[in-house]
Parts: sequence; structure tokens; C-alpha cells
Amino acid sequence: MSSRRFSRPEWSDKEIGALRKMADGGKLTTGAMARLLSDQFHRPISRNAVCGKLKRLGLEAKAGKRLAAEKPKPAPKTKQEPKPKPKLAAVGRNVLVRLHSAPPLPPRAEPVRRRAPDPDPVLRPDGKRHTLETLPRTGCRWIIAGEGVAAEFCARQHTEHSPYCEAHTARAWRRQINTEEQEEAA
Repeated sequence: MSSRRFSRPEWSDKEIGALRKMADGGKLTTGAMARLLSDQFHRPISRNAVCGKLKRLGLEAKAGKRLAAEKPKPAPKTKQEPKPKPKLAAVGRNVLVRLHSAPPLPPRAEPVRRRAPDPDPVLRPDGKRHTLETLPRTGCRWIIAGEGVAAEFCARQHTEHSPYCEAHTARAWRRQINTEEQEEAA
């Protein structure tokens, strides 16, 4: 049994002769040679097969190299004056500070909080938050802190159609606006 996964079809003497003529002509790319050979000999011959056969025969596709050589070279870049390097001063060990005069950065604006704050979670009689083990059956399943087994939940009464309380349901799902309501708003 062969160690190769795919068998490579053998090239006939006619196919090799036609390939040599095409390569000696120097006007065709390997892709064009593959298409012509496929049409002429009624079997699929890929560009890579043509490249491999040319290499094994010691030939080269001159058209591809000629076309690559004829491509216009980009215009040389004009010399620009180098930007002045900022002066650096050592402040501490391995710490450098720029000394050039850059415009001061604008002060950061505080982020706008767009949602209402979380409601206070329901606490257990011992004053701790509910975990998954102590969460009541009708308690809100919104995670307040932690993750996995150590997660702490809101535990307020959940709504009829949601595992969350009213406040967390509003955060979890957006209201779908009917097309009529959109037209009225416009």
C-alpha cells in the first residue's frame, strides 16, 4: 500500500512535450499553461502541478518572472525632515519623563450612569447575602457578586414570567417597540 494519500497522475510524453514548448515560448504564465494543458489533454492539471513539473524538468516559466520585472517601481520617497525627538529626563530608576511642551490633556469627564442603581438584595437572617444553596425558590436569580458556587444573588421576589425581580428584568431585557409606536414617536 502506498504511503501517499493521493496518487499523482503520471505525465505522458505528449504532455511533457507540450509543456516544454509552452515554457520555451516564454509568453504564458503557469496558470495559463495549466488551463491549456487541461483543455488539450482532457484531464485536470493544476497550476501547482505545472510548477512542480517545470521544476523537476529544470525549466522555468519565463512569463511570470518577466511580468513581475515589468511592473513599475514605486517612486522614490522624498526625504522629510525628521521629527525632533522629545527630550527625556530621568526621574527615578528606569523611569523617563518627556520634557517637551505638549498641550495638556482635557480633564476626564465622569461616566454618565444611565441605569438605576440595583435594588438592595434580600439578606438572610444572619445578615449575609443568599447563595445558590440558600436562595428561595421564588427569589431573583440576578448575581450581585462572585461567580460559580460562591455567587451571591439578589433574592427579591421574582416576577411571574422571569427569573428576576422587576428591576433586574428591566435591565436584562429591552422592551420591543411596535412599528406603530415607532411611527407615533417620529
